Amino acid sequence: MKIHALIITATLAISVSCGHKELPRRGSSTVQPETPGDSLPEPERPGLTPADIAAELNDPTPRFIYGGIALRYDNGGILFTHHPDGSTVITDLDGIDRITLSPGTMREDSTFLSPRLSMTHGEMTIVSLLLLKRDDKAAWYRAMFPDSTSAIIVLPTDI
Repeated sequence: MKIHALIITATLAISVSCGHKELPRRGSSTVQPETPGDSLPEPERPGLTPADIAAELNDPTPRFIYGGIALRYDNGGILFTHHPDGSTVITDLDGIDRITLSPGTMREDSTFLSPRLSMTHGEMTIVSLLLLKRDDKAAWYRAMFPDSTSAIIVLPTDI
């Protein structure tokens, strides 16, 4: 039995070592190894660039701007009304534009389940609604639409 085990072990050792005297080498690679502290750039997303979002997050003025509609509280004549169901109505007193945002239920990842956005001219389909930032003055939301455009919606939190 010992001789059979010795022969099998020797045969395996010889067969494994046959064929290559050293490990095959790979050609030079164009991929550079990562160094600590390096981070990959975020992929470009349609709609807003990171610079645009930074500018938006630095402006606490309640507003809704999308397409040809620009409703900013600091322009005057714009009312923000928060309702007990969680919806907010943005009304232009000239009677032309009225926006209602019903965010729905917020998930753990700061997105909302079943958000709704209706405008004077009908309801818009929202692909996703994300809470970007919230403080004692305002809450910043990013709404993504099916055509890969997006809007930043800033609602007052003190109403």
